Order: sequence, then structure tokens, then C-alpha cells
Amino acid sequence: MRKKELILIGIILIIACGVYGLNIYLNRLDEGHKKTVNIFIEGKLFKSVDIDTYEEVKIDTEYGKNIVLIDRGKVRMKEASCPDNVCVHMGWISKTIQNIVCLPAKVHVEIAGKEEIGEIDAVSK
Repeated sequence: MRKKELILIGIILIIACGVYGLNIYLNRLDEGHKKTVNIFIEGKLFKSVDIDTYEEVKIDTEYGKNIVLIDRGKVRMKEASCPDNVCVHMGWISKTIQNIVCLPAKVHVEIAGKEEIGEIDAVSK
């Protein structure tokens, strides 16, 4: 091999290593923005689910039955056995500042994670 070929191979290897390292770095930054849905019963963590999945979580306690629906980035209380169904009528939530609470069943649903910078909520519009 000639000297120029070795230099070219070295430059290609350096660029490939740089791109690989940048990819790892960006993936780690993205992990900080992932959100999870935390479901609490009587203040204790019952279940934690990635918000980007689809799952129905059935909760059966001595206080009542609830179903939490997680649907790819948003969450709602699908069913509740409480008489007023305030938690069901709250609708979908998708931001970390929002919560769903069912007082009769002592269930609290929150979204945990970093909120994206610059996101506008209803109050600041």
C-alpha cells in the first residue's frame, strides 16, 4: 500500500469513529426526554409504564376499580367505579404538569420526565 492510501484509510476510520460517538451521545441525550406514566395507589407506586406504548392497566383495590389507558404519548382514565367519574371526564393528558386523580379509589396518575423546552401550555397562550 502506498502512503496516500494509508492516510485515506486513517481519515475514513477517524470519521467513522466520530459519527459512531456522536450517535451514542445523541441517544443518551434523547433518553432524558423519555416520559413514563406512574400510577400510584394510596401514595405508593403501583406501576410505571413507558408513555410511548399502548397498555390498559387494570386497578382493583378495596376502594374501587379503575382502568388507566396509555396510548402512545397520552393517558386517560378509561373507567372508574366511583360515583361521580370526575377522573374519567378529565380526558387525555400528555404533559408532565398534568395529573389524573381518583379520590374515592385513592389512585393518582402522573407523567414523569423532562418536558420539552419551549412548549406552550394553555395558560401562557
